Amino acid sequence: MSRTVDEYCLLANSVAHQKGFWTGVNSLNPSIQIRRIQAIINSLGRAKIKAEEENAYELLSNLTEACIRIFDLCSELGLELDKSLEKRLSREPIK
Repeated sequence: MSRTVDEYCLLANSVAHQKGFWTGVNSLNPSIQIRRIQAIINSLGRAKIKAEEENAYELLSNLTEACIRIFDLCSELGLELDKSLEKRLSREPIK
């Protein structure tokens, strides 16, 4: 069974809390978590993308990590990522 974006957000946030990712971090000022997401995304830009399976796996792993952190942050802040995605994708054609 597939999960919804909202369910992934809640799951990522639950796991993050279990692992202590939010310990000592004020969710009203999530700058530490935002910097972590930015670091992950920046590492994607620096990665050399090749057609080799190993590099494809590394890229997918980094993209997955970025998604998990974004899902977690949205849940922590009470942001409705699913509704935002629907709105954004419905107004502009995907290229």
